Amino acid sequence: PAAQGSTDWDRLACGELIYTGMERTPLPTLVDTLPYQGTMRPLAREWFATTQDVWLLLGCLEEDSMSDNTADRKPVTRDAARVRIARTMLLEPNAFTLADAIEAAEAIATSQMILIKDAMEPIRQHQQKEGCLVLSGQGETIARKVLSHMNWEPRTISLKHAYGDKISRVAPAHAVALIARQIL
Repeated sequence: PAAQGSTDWDRLACGELIYTGMERTPLPTLVDTLPYQGTMRPLAREWFATTQDVWLLLGCLEEDSMSDNTADRKPVTRDAARVRIARTMLLEPNAFTLADAIEAAEAIATSQMILIKDAMEPIRQHQQKEGCLVLSGQGETIARKVLSHMNWEPRTISLKHAYGDKISRVAPAHAVALIARQIL
């Protein structure tokens, strides 16, 4: 079946595109509160931490102490991720342990996966036998976790497996480049 939307905005509006990811999504777009020492604490509605911190703490992304592509321009390390999440909760970093950070990260990951599952359910209901899902970018890891939780095994196309991680992460730009090459 053909896509209804011809642009990302169209696909997002009609439910064909799920736009949340493993790196840049700000935490307050996914949760309003997080667990901390037996209570739920509200978050600051600021760009203090992102899903990169979540998936880093949960072991799905690797540390990169040379990279500062983070909300606070500090390294991509588990300890720096802990500090960023503490800041989102307006907590002093020394009062927020790694265990606290992992508990918060698990809550955020669960919320993000529920968001994706809820968006995928209508796709599942309307999926025809010949249809398939195209998975790209680092978020493919999340999508596969969600599919597993849904007990859904649709035919998938992994751009990461077909073209490699670098191309998968920039799939739309790569597609435009291929089209331009054919035209020129």
